[in-house]
Amino acid sequence: MLLRVLSQNVNCSPVITQTLLETKAKEYDIVLVQEPYWGFLHNVLSSVSSTGEEYLGTQIHPHWTLVEQGGPSCVATYINKCLSPLQPKLCTHLVNHPDLLLIAIPDGQRPLYILNVYNDADCTALHYLNARVHVLPAIDIMMGDLNLHNNIWDPAYSHNDHAVTELLDFTNSLGLVLLNTDGQPTHVPHARGMVRTSTIIDLIFVAGRIVEAPTTIFFIDPDGWLLSDHNPLLLSADTSLQLPPGIPRIERKSDAEQMFFADCVLAISGLNPTPPLDSIEDTQRLCDTIFSRIDEAFATHATIPSINQRSKTWWNNKCSLALACFRETRSREDWRIYRRTIRKAQRTHYDTIIHETADKQR
Repeated sequence: MLLRVLSQNVNCSPVITQTLLETKAKEYDIVLVQEPYWGFLHNVLSSVSSTGEEYLGTQIHPHWTLVEQGGPSCVATYINKCLSPLQPKLCTHLVNHPDLLLIAIPDGQRPLYILNVYNDADCTALHYLNARVHVLPAIDIMMGDLNLHNNIWDPAYSHNDHAVTELLDFTNSLGLVLLNTDGQPTHVPHARGMVRTSTIIDLIFVAGRIVEAPTTIFFIDPDGWLLSDHNPLLLSADTSLQLPPGIPRIERKSDAEQMFFADCVLAISGLNPTPPLDSIEDTQRLCDTIFSRIDEAFATHATIPSINQRSKTWWNNKCSLALACFRETRSREDWRIYRRTIRKAQRTHYDTIIHETADKQR
């Protein structure tokens, strides 16, 4: 299957993270976030406080499975629920660091390993990786904010950070190849008219077999930054991952269900006159015929559902329009309008759920 991965530093913004999770669920399988928001989400019931206790964390979403270390950290990984049958796993026994997340997706005899990296100014994550390079598996994809400058990936940059040698030694030892060598910026100052030049500090390294695959596509989205100062890194790579076939179903109380019932009635009524039932064999043949026609009707109207939680999302058309308006103008005012729009949509959505739940319990 074609694995689609997005990586972006979101500058600790819950709005940027929410936007990615809402708008990219049908486009990407994995979202790697650096510097995610961590803080107050909502109050939860408490035995010691009438107002409840603060629940701290980062964003979750019904379309995605959040993978995190637990507690404040500089990385978070979201795995699309469509990959749930593959049972991706967090490999803390191999990499256990607040600035790193290593996930493994089972793929036959050898898992596919994806590493999400945030490397701070002290190169804490890089030092950790180099100290454990002898126990690490063969990583297939490494993406994130490396915070390192070098003219290998940024020809316009004259100063080379001393830790680059350490990074290249690490990637070479694992057989990883750098993809973004075209000089396209990934880090752009917030004030886009500033004299400060844009730089390349968000990098992607992949295994050699991924580089050589003709279907591998990598690019940097210069328009996908929202209000982050980092452009998203986007990767599509053909893998040997195979999703197990889903089970066809017919949604209850749907048009498909009504058509299924109608086809069953039509098929069974077509058996008139009823065949003679003079023996057990006659009865068995009739039953087999009925079940066969029901199976045919089911196969006609059943579909394989997308894997998702049952809860509906709060995103609506007004959110989409507000986001499109901001992307068109890139103005702070339209960003504020967008934030107000999604907050109103969330409030309306969850108020409706609360009222519906309260009505059911009466």
